[in-house]
Amino acid sequence: MPGPVTERLASGPPLLFDGALGSRLIALGLEAGRPPEAWVLDRPEVIEQVHREYAAAGSEVLASVTFGANRLRLRKAGLEERLEEINLRAVDLARRAAGDDAWVGGDMGPTGEFFQPLGPLTPAAADDVFAEQAAVLARAGVDFFLLETHYDLQEALANVRACRRVAPQIPVAATLTFNRTPRGFFTVMGDPAAEALTALFQAGCFLVGANCTLEAAGMLDLARHLTAHLNLPLLLQPNAGSPVVTPAGIVYPQPPDEFCRLVAAMIPLGVRAVGGCCGTDAEYLRRLREMLQ
Repeated sequence: MPGPVTERLASGPPLLFDGALGSRLIALGLEAGRPPEAWVLDRPEVIEQVHREYAAAGSEVLASVTFGANRLRLRKAGLEERLEEINLRAVDLARRAAGDDAWVGGDMGPTGEFFQPLGPLTPAAADDVFAEQAAVLARAGVDFFLLETHYDLQEALANVRACRRVAPQIPVAATLTFNRTPRGFFTVMGDPAAEALTALFQAGCFLVGANCTLEAAGMLDLARHLTAHLNLPLLLQPNAGSPVVTPAGIVYPQPPDEFCRLVAAMIPLGVRAVGGCCGTDAEYLRRLREMLQ
């Protein structure tokens, strides 16, 4: 096993995360509307294949296929009773691919519900949902918790608190997803980027940042904004362009060279960790690794 991920982040070249899981699995045949977590049970060999693709490309962090493996999301897919099995198996699949060369991030996404009064979710319910999943991921042996694609700072903070309460010895990284507006970068709930990431860092995260929604040029602009206002360890993972609907499905049109050039431009600004989100695959990460070296 490599040493603690927190030590690696503090020294050496930028830490390279992996790329998309959902869009990659769709490209390999995951049916529309079916959660990726279902393939942890039904097609584990494909999940492991994707992890191995990223590991071979040079990714130092592999995210488990557990983004939607909390009780509320699994309930909608009819998989609620297999929560423990899915989380344990998913981490094992990532660990097999990681071997002694990469860290496994226990991926946790939002519940899919809004907090009251916009939706049914209460702080206590969110805490229960996140704590339940975090406890299983901790038992599975993740190297750190990777909280991704949160669109509500309050829900992200609830996730951080649950992870730290359940397993205070396991580091936490957290990314929000931001939209560009005429006034700057905000979550859909109106959380401003710099202030929101500061709150996550103050809550105990060792790494904070953004993923999804923005394509690479937009994420580079976000990087410029953040590094002008903050001195925090940042993780940025853009999409491979804006999605285009075609007869064959959703396509992310940005080619690897253009994507990697824009992501590499984030490093001189002080960004400490990068990777890819929707539309990226191992080829993007391989070329990004070459540029970073």
